[in-house]
Amino acid sequence: MIRSVQIFLLLLLGHTSVETGAFLFWYARCHRDRLPVVGRSCVPVDPTGAHSGSRAILFSLSRAHGWLSVCIFVSVPIWDGGSTHRLRLKLEQTLANPDGNPVTLELAKPYLKSFFYDVRDEDLALVAQIVADERVREIEDALETVFHERRVPAEMRLAYAKRILMENSGESLRNRLANGLANMPPGTFANPNASDWMIWRSPTSYPGAGAFLASLSDLESPQALPALRSAFEEALTIEPYFDRRRVLDGIREGLIRIGPVAGELSPRIRQVFLQRPSPIMRTAGDADQWRFALARIGVAIDDLPFFPSQPASSIARMKRRTADQLSRYNDRKH
Repeated sequence: MIRSVQIFLLLLLGHTSVETGAFLFWYARCHRDRLPVVGRSCVPVDPTGAHSGSRAILFSLSRAHGWLSVCIFVSVPIWDGGSTHRLRLKLEQTLANPDGNPVTLELAKPYLKSFFYDVRDEDLALVAQIVADERVREIEDALETVFHERRVPAEMRLAYAKRILMENSGESLRNRLANGLANMPPGTFANPNASDWMIWRSPTSYPGAGAFLASLSDLESPQALPALRSAFEEALTIEPYFDRRRVLDGIREGLIRIGPVAGELSPRIRQVFLQRPSPIMRTAGDADQWRFALARIGVAIDDLPFFPSQPASSIARMKRRTADQLSRYNDRKH
C-alpha cells in the first residue's frame, strides 16, 4: 500500500525558467486501488507491500502573475517481476472461479493501471478476461491508459463488446470502448459475434456506442445496408442532439467506408439534409461532412444538396472542397 505521500509546494513568483521538455502524467488517490503514474511509466501497487521506493517530481506551471513551481515527493511501493507474476496468477485463478473472492477481483484495477499503452502479447488474454467479467466493476479509470483508442488489438473485440452491453457500464465508458472497436482494422467484424449484433440492433445502446455502427461497413452490403438504414431512422429520434450526433457520426463513417454500394441510402439522406431545421446537422461543418459522405456513396459533385439562400460563389467553393476531399480519400484507399 502507499505508505506516505509528502507534497511540498514552492510558490516562487517571478520564476523565469520552465521545464518545457518534460511530460508529466501523475495522479494519486487515497483509495487502495489507485496508483501513481509518473511520466511514461506506471508505478503499480504491490499487493504484498514488500517493496517500496520513492519518486520526486519537479515541474512548473504558468500563473497570471508569475510561475508556480511544484515539487512532489512520493513514497510508493515498487512492483518487481515476481510480484507481477503472482498477481497475474491470482487474478487468473479468481476470474476462472464463479465464486471468486470480490476482494481479489478488485486487484484487477491496479493490474490494468500498471500499463501505460504498453500491454504485452502475453497479457492480452488476462486483460480481455478482466474487461469481459461483469464482476469487475467501475473500470473506466483503470482502462484509461491500457490501450489508445486508435490502437486497440483485435483480441479485445469480444471483451469490449461484452463490456458495452453490461448494465453497469456508463455512457462515457461505452463511448471509449465503441471508439476502440470502430478503429480496429478493416475486416475485423466481417464475421460478427452475437455481442456485435446486439449492439448494432439495440437502439438503447446507440447513444454510448454509436461509433461502433461504422464497423457495419465490414459486412457484405445485403447485411450492412439494412442495418445502417434502420440505425439512421432510429438516430433521427434520439434527443438531445448531442447524443444523436454521436450516433450519426458512426453511421456516416460507415457509409463513407462502404462507398458507392450504399448509394441507395442517398435519397433519404438528401431529404433530411434539406429539412429546416435538419435533424442531422447544426453547423456548416456538419453539412460539409454529409456532402462528403453523399459524394462517397456515389452522388455526383454537381448533384450535392445546397440551400437556395447560399450564394453561387460559396456553392462553387464547397463543391471544389468536397471534390478535393473525395480525391484525397480515394488516393489513400488505393
